[in-house]
Amino acid sequence: MVNVIAPIFTEVAGRVGKQATYYPFQLMTTYGLGTVLTSQSQAPTVSGRCRSSNGLIVGAVHNQVENRLNIFVTNVAAQSSHQFKFDFPGFGNVKFID
Repeated sequence: MVNVIAPIFTEVAGRVGKQATYYPFQLMTTYGLGTVLTSQSQAPTVSGRCRSSNGLIVGAVHNQVENRLNIFVTNVAAQSSHQFKFDFPGFGNVKFID
């Protein structure tokens, strides 16, 4: 593993610290196994220093072995919250687990 963006760092006493960016990577590596699906989202545009982007970033992974569909949603707009709904054509009854 290469620690390019430094989500993990060490302290003088030998302890390991984790930046806030560590946790999204940890969740993706734990639950992001399977086939990546095309996902679409509609949210207000957020303007940044370099560019504008969708206020929600969405990723979906279908794990056929565990019969699981994992959805990852990141709110890019720190000053606002979003409500969203999901549509899973072709997946039948879907049970949400938090």
